[in-house]
Amino acid sequence: MLGGIGVPATPFLIAGAAIFGVAWGTLWSWLGIVLASLTGFLIARALGREFVERIGGDKVRRAESMFHRRGFLPLLAVRFVPIPFTLVNAAAAVVGVRLPRFLLSTAIGTLPPIAIITYFSSALLEAATGDRAAIARRLVLVTLGAAFLVFLPIGIRRRVRRARYRRIQRARADRTVTPRPPAAPRD
Repeated sequence: MLGGIGVPATPFLIAGAAIFGVAWGTLWSWLGIVLASLTGFLIARALGREFVERIGGDKVRRAESMFHRRGFLPLLAVRFVPIPFTLVNAAAAVVGVRLPRFLLSTAIGTLPPIAIITYFSSALLEAATGDRAAIARRLVLVTLGAAFLVFLPIGIRRRVRRARYRRIQRARADRTVTPRPPAAPRD
């Protein structure tokens, strides 16, 4: 919950991995991050745009154009970028992002990084036991999971763009295929 006012979440994620293990640590950390993001969002909305712009500067205006121009996916993708969550939450609050969209994108977008950090932290804590085979398996799983999470949004975006391009091409073809009147015979 302290993340809503700017306290970094990473130490809490590591502690969650140490105390609860991978599965429960991921769940509790994820719930904490979502609630902290909601708290930050509501605080920023209460403080207003002027206050947030004073702190965030140009980043708030850039976030506004990105969130409004592209919709849900940037809200989701910004959770994978190393930008302080506090700034993302505050910017989303003051640029007009609706609460349900914000919560959904936060819930979906924060789960993979939290799971990876918790898993990695748990693996490091277990590495003290010296089981090299288990460490190698975990490293392969984390690498494959991270690669999947990186390339999944790229694949989705490409698929959406291709479908949009095909619709535009079909619409253009439908407009240009108009029958021409027969040509007059030449003598």
